[in-house]
Amino acid sequence: MSVTPEPGQVVTVFRNRLRPDADAYPDHADRMSALAETMPGYVEHKSFTAADGERVTIATFADRASHDAWAQHPVHREAQRA
Repeated sequence: MSVTPEPGQVVTVFRNRLRPDADAYPDHADRMSALAETMPGYVEHKSFTAADGERVTIATFADRASHDAWAQHPVHREAQRA
């Protein structure tokens, strides 16, 4: 379902390119998606891959507090270091 962000919601755009050795990324991304969906204040997320290989995920949370809780979630933080 596509949702137009409401006033006060926080939208984050995450851009990345996969390294050639990132074979486990699809499974990892699925786990992060499932975890994000359990977070209080989660609204939606969408992911896109451009023809040149750049990947973009757009995540929407109800407010700054719920966004920040996701940003600081220990499993999410670990994923950012991978």
